[in-house]
Amino acid sequence: MTWLKSFDGKDTKVILIHGEEKALTTLSQLVHDELGMEVHVPSYLEELTLAPGKGMVPVVDEAKAAPRINWDYLLADSQKLYGDFQERMQQVKGKPWVEQTEIRERFLELNRKMVELISEL
Repeated sequence: MTWLKSFDGKDTKVILIHGEEKALTTLSQLVHDELGMEVHVPSYLEELTLAPGKGMVPVVDEAKAAPRINWDYLLADSQKLYGDFQERMQQVKGKPWVEQTEIRERFLELNRKMVELISEL
């Protein structure tokens, strides 16, 4: 903020590109409210054309920034992997106890992540 205060305020345009989204939003609002500067936080893969005396012109390649997600493929692949894991359980049961507990912990971590994901939906 101290560095930004050294500029001639109203015509200064600020582009914030580093940091977490929430922090960028908070800082953007602070710069705008306290210094009256125009602030822009680019979206994912957004490109800006900057020219003296002209406004910022954001351009987003939608195909790159928001590619189509094949949910059917992802779900089928996950089901296949789970099936592969089930098929290998006899091999796991033949491993020493310490290795089994390590595999169990890793599998429980996958389950915890799946529960988190489900709870977010």
